[in-house]
Amino acid sequence: MLNNTVLQCQKTEEDIENIHKSVGDLTITLDDSKMKMEYIKSTISEKVDSIEAEIGQQYSYFQNASTEVTKVKQKYIILEEEMKKEVKTLNQITNDLKLRDWEHSATLKNLTLIQGPPGPKGEKGDTGIMGIPGIPGVRGLTGEKGEKGLKGSQGMTTRGLPGSKGERGQKGDKGEQGEKGETASSTQATTSKTTDAVVRLVGGRTPNEGRVEVFHLGQWGTVCDDHWDQKDGQVVCRMLGYSGASIVMLNQRFGSGTGRIWMDDVQCLGFERSITECKFLGWGITNCSHREDVGLQCTV
Repeated sequence: MLNNTVLQCQKTEEDIENIHKSVGDLTITLDDSKMKMEYIKSTISEKVDSIEAEIGQQYSYFQNASTEVTKVKQKYIILEEEMKKEVKTLNQITNDLKLRDWEHSATLKNLTLIQGPPGPKGEKGDTGIMGIPGIPGVRGLTGEKGEKGLKGSQGMTTRGLPGSKGERGQKGDKGEQGEKGETASSTQATTSKTTDAVVRLVGGRTPNEGRVEVFHLGQWGTVCDDHWDQKDGQVVCRMLGYSGASIVMLNQRFGSGTGRIWMDDVQCLGFERSITECKFLGWGITNCSHREDVGLQCTV
């Protein structure tokens, strides 16, 4: 029991030391936070003082502007009153002059008709006040539409000279040898009996359908579906002994083949005895992959 008590005391002492250390760290953290808060407070105080000073300056500018506007209004009122007085005086002078002209005319009528020598030429009078512009007149009628102009002559067009023939490209590297082809079963493939070329259908559910493959140089290969249509299918189906093609299928409908792609861009006219008589790029010349292997369903 004494040993257990000693151990508990030691453990309690360690816990107290840890707590003391944690309190010290917490005190340091609080001091740092306090310093940061004081710095933030001083910074905000300086910004507030700066903003208050700027607001005071703007308010002073506003008061000065208001004072100037008031002065301008007062000057405008004074000038308006002076203008009214001047116009009134001018009207009175005009009436007096009209009256004097009438008195002079009446006096001259009472004088004898003896004509005296002409007086000297008077000075040129001042330019009168510009009158008020008159009301705009009514808009005139729209004139008649002019005749359509003659069509211009066609410009000269000069066709450029044909460009020079490009250089022949380099011969490509020899392709790798393809994998050995699958052996066709009686239910999966149908082979033609002609002597000039051998064709079969692979991967179909019945003998009259499947992926088209051609036997050349001792190896089976597929046919790319570029330009493949009903006429090409007719030739292949007749090679296999059927009357014609019912459905032409593209894009590996019966799975991807293996090995070489023997034929590409096949373009038959429909009456050929063999697919080799049709137009194509040449044996093994292609830009296709096995994702474009052609399929076919022949008419039974």
